[in-house]
Amino acid sequence: MKKFISLSLSLVLAISCASQSEKNTKNPFDPLTLKETLLLGKTTQAQLMETFGAPDMVTEDGSKEDIWAYNQRKSESSNSSISSGMLAFLPIAPLAAFDIGGSLGKRESGTKSTTLMLYFDKKKVLKNYNLQKVKI
Repeated sequence: MKKFISLSLSLVLAISCASQSEKNTKNPFDPLTLKETLLLGKTTQAQLMETFGAPDMVTEDGSKEDIWAYNQRKSESSNSSISSGMLAFLPIAPLAAFDIGGSLGKRESGTKSTTLMLYFDKKKVLKNYNLQKVKI
């Protein structure tokens, strides 16, 4: 029984550490990161190609100035009542780690869509940008 409890607690600890490391990864579409990266009148297309890679869409406006678009979609799921970090402190931790039926809380899922539009002048320098986030 001690081995089972120890294994269950180790599993919960490993899961909570893994979710923390995912949160610490820097998202290039984060508004603060964009504010540091996208300098109006200074950042060039070549610099943005290095940072973000090839855009998902390239077009021109009526003045023949480039517009680039980057799209990012993330699937999300969450447990609205009890987080995995709290399971270690519950007396039912060994059973909670195997909560297959979802009896410990409501699970929610969805998709988050982020679109970054970049507008350039004729010299291929960033003149404006727009970030849109939508939860589907």
